[in-house]
Amino acid sequence: MKARRGFTLIELLVVIAIIAILIALLLPAVQQAREAARRTQCKNNLKQIGLSLHNYVDSHNILPPGSVVLLNPAGTQDNGHGWTWQASILPFLDQAPLFNAIQGDDGMGNEKGDQNTGKTLVLKQTTMSVFWCPSQPDVRNGSQKNGYQTCNYNGSMGIRIGNGNDDCYNGTSLTTPAHNRTDPWGCMNGSGVFHVSSAVRFADVKDGMSNTVFVAEVPDSGGDAMGGFGAGCDRRVVFSNGADSNPPTEMTEHMIAAEGNDPINGGAEEATGSWHTGGAHFVFGDGAVRFMSENMDMKTYQGTMTRAGGETLGEF
Repeated sequence: MKARRGFTLIELLVVIAIIAILIALLLPAVQQAREAARRTQCKNNLKQIGLSLHNYVDSHNILPPGSVVLLNPAGTQDNGHGWTWQASILPFLDQAPLFNAIQGDDGMGNEKGDQNTGKTLVLKQTTMSVFWCPSQPDVRNGSQKNGYQTCNYNGSMGIRIGNGNDDCYNGTSLTTPAHNRTDPWGCMNGSGVFHVSSAVRFADVKDGMSNTVFVAEVPDSGGDAMGGFGAGCDRRVVFSNGADSNPPTEMTEHMIAAEGNDPINGGAEEATGSWHTGGAHFVFGDGAVRFMSENMDMKTYQGTMTRAGGETLGEF
């Protein structure tokens, strides 16, 4: 009986080469499909946040303050840490138990003192994926940043002028009452919808809800945020009062400002951007989530950040 011939070494190598080529051709398609799914989830997260802001307004008639600055009876800033708008909307993100658990004796702020203990620690280490962009590498790896949860979605305070190292709370004026502070960067009275102790109504959005950015993506760059409100945000947790420029001892504010370089993914300190290719997601006042190109016109981009600037916007 004639023996059957087996594969020769050359034939085996050819088969392996063909399989390797097929994998090389299919792998990018698989990766693109996964990124498309992550991008869709990112958009859905922002839709939830936009809806929660509308539900907050339905209950309170105003948007949540960008940051709550705590003052003691003497009118100076307290050592407590006031909440940002993200913490204010927790009840509208199915997080009412967490919101109730972290309330302090001032009603809207965490307990005073060390923010690495007690109620503060509960919040900063609680996983809330609605504030994460799933395309963020360290989010996919499940890692924290110095023990703080990542936050990739931040509110717009409007347009500011200055470099990325500027901040309102520079560590030298904390004893000045908030209502008496100068406002060189628009932190206290920003042209956007979120700033310190803000109380913006929908009626104040004169440029139109569909033309005004409320929330945008800001990627986690891997380093500490340099400034407070002026420089933009710190993404590691959803509370802070922006009282210092040296995180994580004092968290900086969760707000973005239209400034510097290219409008999106331009490398400015804490500028808007994303881990998606070509641009970033933005939540507008009407609740719509739009993906804006990193190549869009700077003036148009800045115009979307103001609530009542009267700009004439082109296509974007």
